Amino acid sequence: MKQNELVNAWGNRYRLPVIVGQNLNLNQVRSFAPLDFLADISAADVFDQVANPEGTQRELKQKHAKEAYEYAMDSLTADPFEDARAFSEVILNVRNVEAVELEIDGKVVDPNALALDSGEPIYGELVINIDRLNFPFENTDPDVSRVDGNHRLSSIESLGKRDSDKVFPIISFAMFIGLTKEQELKIFADINGKQQK
Repeated sequence: MKQNELVNAWGNRYRLPVIVGQNLNLNQVRSFAPLDFLADISAADVFDQVANPEGTQRELKQKHAKEAYEYAMDSLTADPFEDARAFSEVILNVRNVEAVELEIDGKVVDPNALALDSGEPIYGELVINIDRLNFPFENTDPDVSRVDGNHRLSSIESLGKRDSDKVFPIISFAMFIGLTKEQELKIFADINGKQQK
């Protein structure tokens, strides 16, 4: 996928209404977006003992990814009363902080500098500067890393191979901005460590 394909598909700047709040001891942005958009702007930093020993994601299980994809796509025609479907939140981390801006009341703010300990969320707008993302993504050190949810995003066809008229469902996501790899690894291990090493 070349950068201009991504800009052609989503524009230079993609805006999303967001809620900013505290998740334990970190600030987090939450919203909803099309499944294909989240897949297009993010990638997994896949661990490999030789090629990428600092990777934060486990090896992908293709069968699990295909099942997650089919579950999501079939939700578009499934009756929500007869066949209710939902994903848990996809969790992303923006490593290239120049690629996003958080606007609150029309002003750009640092989401990690906000004092959110009152428990009251703040409403704003997340601006993703698609033209500032480095493409194509490699399997190491992507600008927007998949902390949790890689299996839910990985089976989406890349833009060059995808029917441009194909419709994808909306899912919820949470986003950290500027976590280190060590913080990502800790969160991934906390979420997944007891399920699969």
